[in-house]
Amino acid sequence: MTDNSPQLSQPPDQPDPGLGGERGTLHLVEMLSHDDAQVRFNAAQKLTRLGDERAIATFVAIVDNRDEETRLRGRAVEALASFQRPEIEDRLAELMHSDDEPYVVQQASDGLYRLNRDRLRQIGMQLIAHDQSDAFQLRGVDVLRKFRREDDVFETLKHTMRHSAHERVRSQAIEVYRLQGRPELYDTMIDALRDEAAGVRAGAAWTLGVIGDRQAIAAILRLLHDEDNQDWHTQSSLVRALAMLGEPSVIEVIVHNIWQRLDDPHSVNINLLIHSVVGAGELGDRSAVQALIALLDSMTDSDDIVFVVQALERLGDQRAVEPLIQLLDRLAQRDDDASYTIEKVLNALRLLAGPAAVPHLQRFVAGSALQGLEERSRTTMQAHMAGLLLAVGQVEYVPLLIESLVKLGWGFYEWRPGRELEDLQRYMQDADAELILPALEGFMHNPDLDGDTRECVLDVAGALDPDHSLAYIERWMNRFPEIGGYGVGLLLDGIKTKAAVEIAQAWSPPDEEA
Repeated sequence: MTDNSPQLSQPPDQPDPGLGGERGTLHLVEMLSHDDAQVRFNAAQKLTRLGDERAIATFVAIVDNRDEETRLRGRAVEALASFQRPEIEDRLAELMHSDDEPYVVQQASDGLYRLNRDRLRQIGMQLIAHDQSDAFQLRGVDVLRKFRREDDVFETLKHTMRHSAHERVRSQAIEVYRLQGRPELYDTMIDALRDEAAGVRAGAAWTLGVIGDRQAIAAILRLLHDEDNQDWHTQSSLVRALAMLGEPSVIEVIVHNIWQRLDDPHSVNINLLIHSVVGAGELGDRSAVQALIALLDSMTDSDDIVFVVQALERLGDQRAVEPLIQLLDRLAQRDDDASYTIEKVLNALRLLAGPAAVPHLQRFVAGSALQGLEERSRTTMQAHMAGLLLAVGQVEYVPLLIESLVKLGWGFYEWRPGRELEDLQRYMQDADAELILPALEGFMHNPDLDGDTRECVLDVAGALDPDHSLAYIERWMNRFPEIGGYGVGLLLDGIKTKAAVEIAQAWSPPDEEA
């Protein structure tokens, strides 16, 4: 086969310092035009780690192509944000005002937050003042979430919550506003209970439940019985708020409106059902457990099954363990892809049964339930199930987790909320870091590992308790300086604790310390 690649000024076995080789870098740039979107995605991810400015034009072209896959465009935006150049700030600012894809806009917002926070804050203020468009105002609220502790931003959110013409914007402003506890928060939320929009009233009630001031009970009880608040979303918020406030009379409402209809699951909204179950459980009433278990026998919709399983998980009642095992057997026999539902059932079983869940987890890691999946979906599920097993102390599944993540090409950015590894991160947070880290150490010192695999080990360690993992991460960065740059990114943008930032700022390759 003829080598048609451009001729380079150095042979491929002489890498540029810190770049991993000129030929390898150029090959990654070429891969961004590959027919396979996943190949382009992986190449963009690797070039982001390298910080090679020759990739900028390629990333810009991907971002500007509105017909390109949204996920790839978002990752290209993320890659651009790693280059500290004024024209890139301008490009990210433009995307905040012009792009229609929420994922792309979110990446632009995150990138600009790293590059120029003052500019992003200004953009947030501009967007929230755009009263003709709820989409732009919502975007502004989301930006200002990052600056909510600043007094003028707090006042802007309060004004928006009260006066925006758009219900969705007022509701979203309440959600952000409540995150910053202030003395006037209670009075402001009581006022918001009188908003003309049910969604805003629901958000205010939920906030009052979180605040925990029982003075709000009477006002919320009045709303609960008002005919204008009978939609499932508002009812759910009111029920949970009263439960959080410890109001026992809400049990009567739950029993009257929900329990008596459990024999016909189609007569009650599943979201309202679950919030009622959880609310009753918070008040010590678990009378719905048996009814929920019975529901599982007749349910076929995967989303509804997951809702009920998670409700049983929240109630923490051991009576659910055996029915969940039986449910797993039924799901394994389904012709459709039930892998997501199976994972949620296994997680509930892990939380309810602890080590007793291990045989069932092991059965599904290599079982037939995953064999019919497309390869990438199967690998994703294997990663999640390995994480579940690590969460119950089965350290022998460290290699399976690492190998799956390497195959998927996922780095620490995918461990953020809303990303593909969000659930896996929760499993790792439940894991015993003191047990898992020595196993990762042994894996890391395999002399045959490549750089991508060692970086993946850093990712997994970064998802564990940082009180234990930081010492390991710093030691690995010093032992394998070729992954040090990636480790710095993980510490700054992934872990983000004060101690992690200090390690990142102090780190330099060992051979440069002199």
